[in-house]
Amino acid sequence: MGEEIAISALDVLSDGTPVVATPDAAVRYAGGDAVAYAEPDDFPEVLARVLADPEPWARAGLERARRFSWAETARLTADVYREALS
Repeated sequence: MGEEIAISALDVLSDGTPVVATPDAAVRYAGGDAVAYAEPDDFPEVLARVLADPEPWARAGLERARRFSWAETARLTADVYREALS
């Protein structure tokens, strides 16, 4: 499930929308420093902070999303297959 959330977060980041999410490992991988992470008890505070100044989060999200592409995914997948076959 974490991978699905990470993909959703990456989709939202690529639209320039700030993301506030729990610090799941898959989301951390996809979102890096472009996501505002919050534990459930801290969520309202973190969300308010992001909403008060969304522009830096939007810019960071667009930059982070550019690191991921289908071409790069295909290259990494092919590398894994090559390694498994050798």
